[in-house]
Amino acid sequence: VRLVDALGGVEVDVPAPSTDTQFPTADYGVTTIHFDAGRQILDGERALIYVRTRHADGDFGRSQRQQQVARAMAARLTQPSAWPRLPQVYDVLRSGLQTDLDTGDWPGLAQLVLDMADGRVQTATLAEGYTTPWTTPGGAWVLLPNWLAIEQIVTALFGPG
Repeated sequence: VRLVDALGGVEVDVPAPSTDTQFPTADYGVTTIHFDAGRQILDGERALIYVRTRHADGDFGRSQRQQQVARAMAARLTQPSAWPRLPQVYDVLRSGLQTDLDTGDWPGLAQLVLDMADGRVQTATLAEGYTTPWTTPGGAWVLLPNWLAIEQIVTALFGPG
């Protein structure tokens, strides 16, 4: 939330209208949230809701939204209108991120952000055909991997081997 707000919001293109009537609230209740289709600027709180909602389309759709917002944050960082906000972004990252990266790793990370913003980073999201629902003996609902299908995605992203 703080990072998106430090960026001045992020622009996402919501592919279809989405309503979740069971979105969890901080007090353990539920509320209804809705997103219209189309391009929109999301502030931090709204972006968090967007990446967390799952009752309208499940965990697979949620994963796609999380990747979409990560790409939107990268794109926002490359816009000159966001550059005056970089000190705020740095402060948010510094106060909320622990890492073992050293300063020599930052140029590679910056290149990754640029590549994400330009669409040069390939991503994949597992869909329903890549897993099988199963209930454990303890009653938990889990997804079992379809390794053959997943291997095809991994090969497409990284090559054989």
